[in-house]
Amino acid sequence: MIKDPNVAGVELVASVLDSLMDELVLVGGCAVGLLITDMSRPPVRATGDIDLLTEVTPRSSYYEFCEELKLRGFVESDEVICRWKRGEIKLDVMTTDPQVLGFSNSWYEMAARQAERHLLPSGRSIRVISAPVFIATKLESFKSRGAGDYLHHDMEDIVTVLDGRPGICEEVRLAPLELREYVADEFEAISLDQTFDDRLDWLLGGESHRKPIVLDRLRKIIDM
Repeated sequence: MIKDPNVAGVELVASVLDSLMDELVLVGGCAVGLLITDMSRPPVRATGDIDLLTEVTPRSSYYEFCEELKLRGFVESDEVICRWKRGEIKLDVMTTDPQVLGFSNSWYEMAARQAERHLLPSGRSIRVISAPVFIATKLESFKSRGAGDYLHHDMEDIVTVLDGRPGICEEVRLAPLELREYVADEFEAISLDQTFDDRLDWLLGGESHRKPIVLDRLRKIIDM
């Protein structure tokens, strides 16, 4: 495993939630380190929170789920509607149903369906969003909150996975058609923006020799 500044936090959350963790999927920037398969790549960015996804619906069932979090020492935070805290742990729990919290990501249902098992350094097994669905969720998030800023952490996470997962093109090719087309269309729009090309060196941590690799993978996905 590459150096992952987030894995200790994920381990802690998994330990605290214990069996409840089997009902959840790790998503968001904290999952990036677990999606990297090229061990020569540099450390991923540190995130300030752990993002988890639940399929619990309707709202009444979600409230029951919240009671389970409280039993494990978490308290609701007023910082973000989905945030829970326990000591230094910041836990953001999203749902697949936008009616529960008033928002969601259109790819979260697929994220839950296609979640993959990963082993943490401790040996604990958790469910993690698949790499193709991760990219789709991040592209949607970038469109809504990135505001065209290619230095936004959503784009950084996308580039990190493109760079650090050599098999990503084949994985996207094997993904459901709707995801494949969405990712290809979004990547094509991004590739036509000169600002993205200008920012790519920064997104790669100054490793300009990796730029052709990322652009080649981007183009392969666009051409599918």
